[in-house]
Amino acid sequence: MNDKAQLFLKAEGEAFEGGKYDLRKVDAIISNYRLILDHSLPLVVGRQNLTEHLKSQFVYEVEFRRGSLELLINLVFNHKEALGALSVDGGIQVAEQIAKIIKGVIKFRRAWSKLMDLAEGKGDSQKPGINLNINLNDVTVDNGSTINVNPIIIPAAETTRGAIDRLISSIDGTHLEYVEIRSAESETKLTSKDVAILGTQKQELPSTVDILGRLYEINFASRKGLLTTSTGRVPVTWDESILKDIHQLANKDNIAFTVRPIVDHRRFKDAPIAYHVLRCWQPQHSLGLDKPKRSPRK
Repeated sequence: MNDKAQLFLKAEGEAFEGGKYDLRKVDAIISNYRLILDHSLPLVVGRQNLTEHLKSQFVYEVEFRRGSLELLINLVFNHKEALGALSVDGGIQVAEQIAKIIKGVIKFRRAWSKLMDLAEGKGDSQKPGINLNINLNDVTVDNGSTINVNPIIIPAAETTRGAIDRLISSIDGTHLEYVEIRSAESETKLTSKDVAILGTQKQELPSTVDILGRLYEINFASRKGLLTTSTGRVPVTWDESILKDIHQLANKDNIAFTVRPIVDHRRFKDAPIAYHVLRCWQPQHSLGLDKPKRSPRK
């Protein structure tokens, strides 16, 4: 590596032999790697999200190298003056911090998965504790139940989870043996063994609940949205069968919903709850949850 702001990715496996690449494997690697970078970059420069303005400050220049699948990404700064001290060294520290965040996220998720497995083996449903330590440069475990981690790793683990999960899922040990991400000073290697950190999938609970709220930020294509209730915001999904009702009642206050709670055991913070909407309707009384009366049978 030289003194440029660079990140290096390498992937090996049968999918890349003979100079002909498996398009699906290439797409899984490149698209999810880009998402991991997009979610890590704002945290390095002190932002919560990758805004359009921040995106305009950086360009991911990609160089492909022969043999396996190798990507060399150069971080190019369009407006160095907007980034202050972070751009003094040409962005080398930005590249290094991104690489360290990725490494920290993987180490944290490995530790989390191990402790979750140990707890489940004992019949314990308690999640591992998390101790935030701003001076900590590594991920450590105390007393077999508490993970010590830098605060920046937790939001990074949440936002990159989907991309990392998909990247790991594409590593089958044969067609794709491993994926390695590194900078000049930091290195992370993902293999098929890391399938363990994907953890337990979402669990839909058998009971249902009737609640009042407002459905908004709706994506009709993916059937997802947010539901605001008296206790806060909750992500929701629904089936195609009630799509018409969702269309009619979206963005309206005091709509009644029959929902089934979903527990996501993989969440690292906050309540691991979402709702799957089974039914929605306009209550006759704004303060009640009276369901529409059915017409008497003739």
